[in-house]
Amino acid sequence: MITNERGVTREEWLFPAMLGLVILLLACLGESGREWLRFDHGAIDAGQYWRVWSGHLVHAGWYHLLLNGLGLIILVLLCPERVRLSWWTVRFVLMAALTSAGLYWFGGGIEWYVGLSGLMHGYYLLGLRRPAMQRDWIAIACLAYLVGKLVWEEWVGIAVSNEAAIGVPVATRSHLFGALSALPLIGLEMLLPDRWIRADGSVRNLNENNATSG
Repeated sequence: MITNERGVTREEWLFPAMLGLVILLLACLGESGREWLRFDHGAIDAGQYWRVWSGHLVHAGWYHLLLNGLGLIILVLLCPERVRLSWWTVRFVLMAALTSAGLYWFGGGIEWYVGLSGLMHGYYLLGLRRPAMQRDWIAIACLAYLVGKLVWEEWVGIAVSNEAAIGVPVATRSHLFGALSALPLIGLEMLLPDRWIRADGSVRNLNENNATSG
C-alpha cells in the first residue's frame, strides 16, 4: 500500500488518470455542459438515459472537481490495483448504473446530482478489499473509517461549511449507494478467474515475490 517500493505501474494509474482527464475536460464545458450531462430525475424519465452514467463525470464547480481529483490520486497511492482496463470499464459502467438506480428509486427526493464521490466510495471499497483480507492493518483501518463515515453521514449528515465550499448540497446518499454498488462486483471478482480481472503478469509477479521471500 502507501509505501510502494516498486513504484506505481501503468495498470495501476492508467484508468484513474483517464478518468481524471475526462472529468477535467467535461468541467471545461461549463454550466451548459453540466446541465446536459448531470443526473436528472425528470430528464431520465423523458428518455435521456446517458445521464445515468454521465452524471458521475460532471461537477458543481472547480473546487468540487479538485476534491474528487485528489481522491483519485489517493486511491492510486493508498490501494494500487493491477486491474485490466477492460475490467475498470466494467466497474465504472455497473457501479454508475447501480448508484444512479439507487438515487432514482431511493434518493429521498433528489432531483439532480453531479460528482464522482459516490463511485469513489465504491472504488475505495474494491481497492481495500484484497489487502484487508491479507490482514493489512492500514487497509482494515481505512475500511473501518469508510464504514463509519457512511454511517455518520446517514445519521448526522455533513458539515454545512463543506456544502458551502462546494456550492451545492452534498448528496450523501450517493456515497452510500456508491459503496453498495461495489458489493456485486466484489462477488464477481471473487468468482471469476483472476486472468479476466487482473492485468497480465500480476499473478506471476505475486508468485515470484512469494518465492523470493520464502
